[in-house]
Amino acid sequence: MSQVLAMGDSLAVWRIANELDPIVFNSASNAQKYMFLWGMQNLLRGAGATEVYFNVAVANEQFRSVVEHLGATPTSREPEIRYKITL
Repeated sequence: MSQVLAMGDSLAVWRIANELDPIVFNSASNAQKYMFLWGMQNLLRGAGATEVYFNVAVANEQFRSVVEHLGATPTSREPEIRYKITL
């Protein structure tokens, strides 16, 4: 679900997104990471979610490999700092 908000030439996409943030594995093996993410996907799918967003540090190549193997695709081409404004 999303809406485009515009004023003149400026625009922003307002999206209501399912998000897992943070994901913390501590000392989990790759097999445990796969199982945890597989379980989360099934739980969210059962709740009616069609997609989920999450952040992975650019430097964490091992975790990026795991999520990409599960079919995750990056939504940006460059590293970004994620900000929050409390309304």
